[in-house]
Amino acid sequence: MDHRGDMLTLVAVLLGIAGAIFLGDGWLFLEPLAAAIVSLFILHMGWSVLRPAFNELTEESLPPEVEQEIRQIVCTTARVEGIGKLHTRSIGERYAIELDILVDGQITVTEAHDVTHIIEITLRERFGATTHIAIHVEPLDCSHYQCIRECHNGE
Repeated sequence: MDHRGDMLTLVAVLLGIAGAIFLGDGWLFLEPLAAAIVSLFILHMGWSVLRPAFNELTEESLPPEVEQEIRQIVCTTARVEGIGKLHTRSIGERYAIELDILVDGQITVTEAHDVTHIIEITLRERFGATTHIAIHVEPLDCSHYQCIRECHNGE
């Protein structure tokens, strides 16, 4: 992008100056027009550099296809009946994944812990060892909790 932007800027400047010099007084507006075009190129390049940093600072969610992959990994884990909330974001070069899983309310705490451990291992294998993962376990029969997605209903 830098070389292409440099070339487009150079062409705009050359056309503006050449037009103003060689075409006479009636074409003097070409020089400020070229300056305006160069300004737009600079703004565009600046935005393309700042946007990723801005998105990270505002904790923008990961792309939908990454979130879908996370849902797929979680839903294919044994004993997971559904996913409640899923929050994702980028922290520098690594991901942060926070989610609620829905399991049978009759399993033991140890069994629920084992399920979360399997999910953590699988997610870290896929997204990197430094991935921040926080998993909250909720019973599937959660009358006090709004169950958002059940894995066995097409998710």
